[in-house]
Amino acid sequence: MKIKPKVVFFGTGSQNGGGSGIREMLRNVQSGILDVEVVGIVTNFVNGGVDKIAKEYGIETFITNESFDIKNDTNSKTIEFYQEVFNKVNPDFVMLSGWVYKIPAKSCGNWMLNIHPGPAIEGIDKGKFGSNVHKRVIEAYKSAKLNFTAVTMHVVSEVYDEGEVIFKYPISIEKNDTYEDIAARVNKIEHGWQSFILSEYIKSFGKFRMVCNNPY
Repeated sequence: MKIKPKVVFFGTGSQNGGGSGIREMLRNVQSGILDVEVVGIVTNFVNGGVDKIAKEYGIETFITNESFDIKNDTNSKTIEFYQEVFNKVNPDFVMLSGWVYKIPAKSCGNWMLNIHPGPAIEGIDKGKFGSNVHKRVIEAYKSAKLNFTAVTMHVVSEVYDEGEVIFKYPISIEKNDTYEDIAARVNKIEHGWQSFILSEYIKSFGKFRMVCNNPY
């Protein structure tokens, strides 16, 4: 019997929604496109968007709580939370999909990937998340600092959005785009590529790179 790589997904979501990237990956796991075993999902909200998706697919969830500050990656209880999750399910890989918090240094490494909904360029959108990424992209486009946005996947390092880029897919910006227009376009591309890139990265661990011609 084939032993599948064990993966944990992280997704913040909200009390009322979110987690579309995680849902798409779980669909792909179910169909065999993404040939892994999902052993846990980490999120912030009991019965929130991500938690509900996990329950639909019968995946164990680990929920952060108010006893520690998940925003503080150096807090001892925050560090303990991550370690407790990893010790319990013993994953081979971690995929951050809409997880907005900095990972404690002890847990970072090339076993952990993040998907970023922008080009992750210093001074534009690096270190930003959510709608702020797309708002900064629009500002950069209007000031002629940027002609494209992107979907970027990178290794998670000790410095936020500084890990090695293993995948970058440029996405056009049109003259009258709003940040909502860009967000929708980027989200569609994220869903189309995330499972495939994660799968290829796992299969050729430490070697896979697919950065499209850099238009920036």
